[in-house]
Amino acid sequence: MARAHGKSPAQVMLRWGLQHGRSVIPTSTTPHRIAENIDVFDFELTGDEMTAIDGLDTGRRGGPEPDAVTLEAFGREIPPPEPSQGRSDAGVDGRTDRRTVGWPGASGRRPR
Repeated sequence: MARAHGKSPAQVMLRWGLQHGRSVIPTSTTPHRIAENIDVFDFELTGDEMTAIDGLDTGRRGGPEPDAVTLEAFGREIPPPEPSQGRSDAGVDGRTDRRTVGWPGASGRRPR
């Protein structure tokens, strides 16, 4: 399917989510992949292609049910934020900068 559109499989999946009206939030630190992630607006998946991808759903979750993620179930408190030490975790638009807070793999500190 990706080859037929001249796109990567990741681009097809991003397009599939967009065509379903979902908000897709791809992440990458690789310039090539960042450019690839935005290059999904020059093609559309056909109804048959959408149905084929929809049919891949097995009905099984890859993780716990969201309601099951509780302090009691996992026994781990969310640590308080570290003092900013003159730095701000807010980006230019006032929202939290994903590089610093709450993202898997984030160290909690901005790269220097």
